[in-house]
Amino acid sequence: MFYNSRWTKKRILGMKNDFDDDDDEQMSPVDDEEILQVERGDYFHPSTNKDVIRLQMQHFLFRYIWEGNFSSPIHDKFIDGGVKVLDIQCGSGIFITDLAMEYPTSTFIGIDDDEARARIQIELPNAEFIHHNDMLEGLPFPDDTFDLVSQRFFTTVSINKWEMFILPEIIRVLKPNSYFEFMEMPTWTNMGPVTKEIVKSFDDYLETINVHHTDPLLLEKILKHSELVKNVNRCSKTTHLWKGMIGQLVNLYVIHIISYIIIR
Repeated sequence: MFYNSRWTKKRILGMKNDFDDDDDEQMSPVDDEEILQVERGDYFHPSTNKDVIRLQMQHFLFRYIWEGNFSSPIHDKFIDGGVKVLDIQCGSGIFITDLAMEYPTSTFIGIDDDEARARIQIELPNAEFIHHNDMLEGLPFPDDTFDLVSQRFFTTVSINKWEMFILPEIIRVLKPNSYFEFMEMPTWTNMGPVTKEIVKSFDDYLETINVHHTDPLLLEKILKHSELVKNVNRCSKTTHLWKGMIGQLVNLYVIHIISYIIIR
């Protein structure tokens, strides 16, 4: 069904400057009313139990591929304790929960515009979920609060809003000489005819709800041109659909995603 398609994940790491002052079973689709859209169609995501399963699958898959939850050179700080981490659009909260269990002497906060997700209760004293309606209105934290900010799969927001609202807010809440990570998925390569049709169907659907993907490499360019950021690095990994255990897991994950769109 899927040909030898490569699927590349990229982490873009930025460091704030210290001079800154500021299974074969068919999955059922999500009902139309379950698709949440931010005003003006900036991005969308299903808010269902199925989506929570997808997000948990996504987390453990990427942790396995990357051999860890983060790429920034901050492990020693975690060992010392007292690190504060923010996960923007935290989804099911599995990323925050996983880190909070691994590093009990640090603090982890997940923020999401989905109120149901923000009400998730976890019995961890060092983890918290916060509901925040619109990320474009700013982050509800003081300046210089976090040692690490994580943001994954948010490129359906326009590049202008990234440049004008999101990136400045991330930089504002970061401590000097701290880190932020983006994980995004660029274009697929070496696709066979079936995979091409699936990707086209997904892109066509996004067009109908006025959602347009931003090239994650543009985010990298913005970071490199910012005077408030230094040491911008990009890490890439390529995974083949079907090839090996990881490829099969990626395939299941991709099928789970596209089931929202093409099985209607």
